[in-house]
Amino acid sequence: MEGLKKFEQIFQEVLLYSGLSPDHAKILSQRMFSIYQGYLLLGRISDDTSYLKNARKNMIETYREYRTFHGI
Repeated sequence: MEGLKKFEQIFQEVLLYSGLSPDHAKILSQRMFSIYQGYLLLGRISDDTSYLKNARKNMIETYREYRTFHGI
């Protein structure tokens, strides 16, 4: 579990660096980490690395939509 928390913390630090407030960065990092975990699991199950490309695309879209929705 420690490794998973560290990974989520990395997401949060990147989001803070992008200019999000700590509250927004925490919420969005949890969402993005969930997206990443889902795509990683799909990639492992199917042995298809294209899921990682989809994860990247989906996380970027989620970030943009979040900022737009919250007027950030």
